[in-house]
Amino acid sequence: WYTVNKGDRDRHWHAIDADESEMGLLITCSRGLYDPDGRFLGVAAVDIGFGYVISEYLDAPGLPEGSEAFLVDADGLVVVRSSQAEGAREVEEYAPEPFPWPEHVGALHAGAGTEPLEDGQLLVWAPLSALDWSYAVVLPAGVVD
Repeated sequence: WYTVNKGDRDRHWHAIDADESEMGLLITCSRGLYDPDGRFLGVAAVDIGFGYVISEYLDAPGLPEGSEAFLVDADGLVVVRSSQAEGAREVEEYAPEPFPWPEHVGALHAGAGTEPLEDGQLLVWAPLSALDWSYAVVLPAGVVD
């Protein structure tokens, strides 16, 4: 993660991994640091725990009971989902799974939208440009007429 920032001033999100110090699933964001003359000084990085991401951002207040929220990457893999809240701090290995509705993955990254699902549920999403991920919520059947 250190070398990807050398010569680059953009922030980079790095692979998700289970932390060895019992923090559970983590994602790292790093950015190169440069002096006023443009000389590379080093890298600043922060690890973000998925337990925190789920509790603070995915499990949004006001979502109807039975809803599930997802962060989906550009390849259609679920980075994290709200139902992982209990285990996010205890995970020792990480293997992302495909988004359960693969036919909608292209739309998730094209712009915000909604789409009814086969069983009466409603898929609602918006892309997150800073991460090249999308935030998607599946609302239970009967919530929206």
